[in-house]
Amino acid sequence: MTTLLTLERYLQLLWDEAESLARALQTEQFHAPVQACPGWSLADLGYHVGDVVRFWSWVVTTSAVTTDGEPEFARPADAELADWIRNGVSELVRDLTSADPTAPAYSWTPQQDVAFVQRRVPHELSVHRWDAERAVQSHTGAQPRAIATDLATDGIAEFFLLASAFPVEQPPRVDGVALICTDSGAAWTSWLSGSAIQALERDDHVTVEGSGAPDAAASLSGTASDLVLTLWRRLPLGDGRVDVEGDHELARQFLSWANLE
Repeated sequence: MTTLLTLERYLQLLWDEAESLARALQTEQFHAPVQACPGWSLADLGYHVGDVVRFWSWVVTTSAVTTDGEPEFARPADAELADWIRNGVSELVRDLTSADPTAPAYSWTPQQDVAFVQRRVPHELSVHRWDAERAVQSHTGAQPRAIATDLATDGIAEFFLLASAFPVEQPPRVDGVALICTDSGAAWTSWLSGSAIQALERDDHVTVEGSGAPDAAASLSGTASDLVLTLWRRLPLGDGRVDVEGDHELARQFLSWANLE
């Protein structure tokens, strides 16, 4: 099953997520804490997102393949953050629309081209939009909106790409962990090979013989949104959103493997 979305869809989702995040900022709950980012306020999160989209515009427009010369972007007043994000996303969408997706571009992963950026930014904004809506939940009374199923499914595949770039600093486990999306039907087996996180997407929820993937000793199943938010440590195991079967300790270890810094 191919989870990579079209550029048009990525950019549509980027716009949608940016607008939702901007609306969360317009509640003016600037000092609300962001639970997943200790020490950050909602305003800090807004500045981070605005800075990130401008960084990727710089990468794309300058053909940067390293972060040498990365510019610094002045932080606007809190009340200006929502429009600062909108303006930054508008520029990034323009830049990504006209860029060659195969052109070299900085990345900390094995994939180093503009296509990586086209995919990465909607995913980053979707998770941080969720963070922002959670931060203002006590003010708005609304639960954070789920990430769109197609973006969340693709986000699981992208998560494994990002995680593969960093070694796991703990004794390896050879047992596999299955992830099963109850809405999109996508499924993966993930495991450690040495210190590297490996993942294999599968259509039949069964480990493919000859793939090198071990049998799954634990499985996580839930909606694509809940699964990707669990991978990014926004949702804890045990809150009822993601079902765990098999080796619960392995499932907990699996969620600590990736370096998310």
